[in-house]
Amino acid sequence: MKEIYLLTHHRKYEDGSGADRKLLGTYSSLEEIEKVLPHYRKQPGFCDYPDDFVIEKYELDEQTDWNEGFILGKNIPSWASEKTAKSNETAEEFAVRLYKEHYGKEPIRLTYSEFAALLEYGKKKKTYVLWHSYQNNKGEELTKCLGVYSNLELAEKAKAHYATLPGFCAIPEGLYIDEFLINRNK
Repeated sequence: MKEIYLLTHHRKYEDGSGADRKLLGTYSSLEEIEKVLPHYRKQPGFCDYPDDFVIEKYELDEQTDWNEGFILGKNIPSWASEKTAKSNETAEEFAVRLYKEHYGKEPIRLTYSEFAALLEYGKKKKTYVLWHSYQNNKGEELTKCLGVYSNLELAEKAKAHYATLPGFCAIPEGLYIDEFLINRNK
């Protein structure tokens, strides 16, 4: 037996503050899980949320992919912290691309792995705001919003462009990029 499956019930809190995850068992195949799911779906609590059962696939006796750590707050693998989706790249395409680039293979786990975290990370719609800020000779802070971009690559390209322009090139350290999730406060 090389693969093992975990059956969990993962109920996300309605206020978005977290989730309640219960491990229900480990199984040798998806068929074995299909045998026990009807029992769990009838149980109090579980029957109220029948779509919250999650199946995870793991390689037996292998480390998970989290062995390089993760970024707090983003819940993504540490090696992916500077990665962003390309223009018109779906969340799934983004996650698969990053996983393949890092490991040289297709992701195998169904959920809660690095791949699943990357998928969620890719789903979060971000904008990148390019600013220029400096103090004038009166000590006043002068800040300009130079653009809002859909990905970091475009924002960095714009930053490089502005760094060549009059005024901006005199104070290139004033150029910086902020990352924002759409419809979320920073």
